[in-house]
Amino acid sequence: MASIKISNLPSITGYTYNDVIPIVDSGSTQTSKITTGFLFNNTSTRIADNSSTYTNTFIGAGSDVNSSSTESIFQGSTKYSGVMFGVGTLNNSSDSVILGSTGGGGGVSMDNSSASLMLGGFRSTLNNSTRSTNIVSQDWSLDNSLNSGALGGESGSITGCYKGWVIGSNNVSINNSTEGFVAGSRNSSIDLAGGNSGSIIGSKSSTISLPTPSAEINGIYSSDGITINTSGIQSASLNSKSLTIGGSIQGATMVSVDGSNAIYDWTLHTDNIHTFKTETFSVYDAGNVSGVVDVDCSLATIFRFTMVGDTTPNFINLRAGQRFIFIVYNNGSWAVPTAQINGATGNVFGKNGTLSPSNNKYTKYTATYDGTIMFLDEELNFSAV
Repeated sequence: MASIKISNLPSITGYTYNDVIPIVDSGSTQTSKITTGFLFNNTSTRIADNSSTYTNTFIGAGSDVNSSSTESIFQGSTKYSGVMFGVGTLNNSSDSVILGSTGGGGGVSMDNSSASLMLGGFRSTLNNSTRSTNIVSQDWSLDNSLNSGALGGESGSITGCYKGWVIGSNNVSINNSTEGFVAGSRNSSIDLAGGNSGSIIGSKSSTISLPTPSAEINGIYSSDGITINTSGIQSASLNSKSLTIGGSIQGATMVSVDGSNAIYDWTLHTDNIHTFKTETFSVYDAGNVSGVVDVDCSLATIFRFTMVGDTTPNFINLRAGQRFIFIVYNNGSWAVPTAQINGATGNVFGKNGTLSPSNNKYTKYTATYDGTIMFLDEELNFSAV
């Protein structure tokens, strides 16, 4: 039997890799010893720390390829609840995990990380990252990132990014971005450089790139070959292909578009529309009018006017391809001497060159603008039935 009972041995609060633990063989009177490194099945496991402060630390069958020998390393000032299994380093990390990772080239590292996780990564780094994640990834870097992560990605990089995430992606890079997000994408890149919120979801070969001076809430969803590179804000692409939202475009949304670029601010762009039931348009009531009256064509599709004197409409804010309905009640026998576009005459056409609304009745005008000329089709004498 051992000369001293194990229960009577003094307790310690810290240990190193070459500290020994007494072992008693129940079949003999021999008392033996084992090092902490050998106990965890590592021939040269190193737990070295400046202050020797560790809590709930575990290393299993690990190694650091940058070391002169095969060993796992917990090295720095403080470790809390760290777990290492396989290959890697966990320097200066808190609440961090490396499982089944492989070092090579630069090796696997989680230097200066807090609450970070690396699982099955290859040549992945999480340097200077806070609450970052890298799972089943290869050749990934999350340097200088905060609240950033990669899940199932390959050959991607998040550098200098705040809240940038990549999920199930390939060759994805989020650099110098603020709140960028990529999910299930391939060859996608977000670089908002001081901007705010860029999203790529289920996309291929798509880019949300450098805006000037900044951009907010831009997104690419289930699209392919899309580029959003604009100083505008709140632009998006959905189920589209091979298009660009660029320049100073703001609020442009591309839905089911192939090969066409955004044209107008705060406008939905699409290739084709099919309506299964009803279709509605905004109606603008201009009230009583007379003299030269500006008709702001950006306000509605259907306009109502009541003429209380001779009236000259001046159409402004037109877009090529727009169509309108103008409903006019002539409260008397007032005339329309002419019509203008942006203050100029000669580019509004009526049948036989005149506009003659019915006296004391309604007249309806159907209008089409081709980018140069406004065509007005006049229907007279509308009365109650």
